[in-house]
Amino acid sequence: MRRSRFAALTAAYAFAATRSGEAQPLPAVRVGTIPIDNGAEVFYAQDQGFFRKAGLDVALTPMTNGGAIVAAVASGALNIGFTNLFSFVTAYAKGIPVTLIAPAALYLSTSPNQTLFVLKDAPYKTGKDLNGKTIACDGLKGITQITASAWIDQHGGDSSTIKWLEMPLPLMAEALVQHRVDAASGVLGNDPTFGTPQAVTRALGYPYDAIASRFLASGFITTKSWATANPDLVKRFSSAIIETARWANSHQDLSGQILMKAAKLTPEGLKALKNFRTPYAENLDPSQIEPVIAFSAKYQIIAKAFSPQDAVSR
Repeated sequence: MRRSRFAALTAAYAFAATRSGEAQPLPAVRVGTIPIDNGAEVFYAQDQGFFRKAGLDVALTPMTNGGAIVAAVASGALNIGFTNLFSFVTAYAKGIPVTLIAPAALYLSTSPNQTLFVLKDAPYKTGKDLNGKTIACDGLKGITQITASAWIDQHGGDSSTIKWLEMPLPLMAEALVQHRVDAASGVLGNDPTFGTPQAVTRALGYPYDAIASRFLASGFITTKSWATANPDLVKRFSSAIIETARWANSHQDLSGQILMKAAKLTPEGLKALKNFRTPYAENLDPSQIEPVIAFSAKYQIIAKAFSPQDAVSR
């Protein structure tokens, strides 16, 4: 009887221990992103269960811009954050201890989303035609102005003669129609409210082509100290994002429904994004970061270039 009772108690203890192990909560990770197509992978991963499959309990915090996310990550308010590569490259060059741990949006010249656009009946054919003109952008000295300036210079123009006017993207078409500006530069895929006025405009050029025909446009970052202290969590998060990228690239209709909820789009807004949907990088390749670093150094966004391998944790 004693042996039977001992065996029963041992079995009960083993079962309880197993159940206790199963009940252990998944490690929590705080992630910030911008609820736009470029930053939507985390919403897809949450909806499709890729984070949980990777053994992560991810809490998402929507934010308004990449610079604010970099600051939140650097301060420890977030563990991981989505940001555009220019914000990351600038922060890294300034000595902020951040590192890139997973890719996000991939820029391809075959599916551009930043456009230098003009009225359909405007006489402009190339960059030279814009000399001395007024061009709208969504941020003075921001990336939409800098890349548009580079494109103009590469296509026979002189961007130093341009007058730049800052305004929100949804107001640009009206400003063109009223002839308050001659051209406008904006990342159309990030603001579907521009959808309807596209009927009165045409693309003169695609400013991101001034950087390269293919490069990593955005990614997920953390601090070097958090990456060092949590290599397993970094690996799990990166693998979940890569799996999400493969899923999203082949399921745009399904991902569009998730994006519509996350970004609070109307069906019409989602439809306007159809030709501007983001392709996602399916690996973290340092060579795809190099064009952004080189461009940033050339146009004095950063003081000097650095090795892309040094900025990546894998």
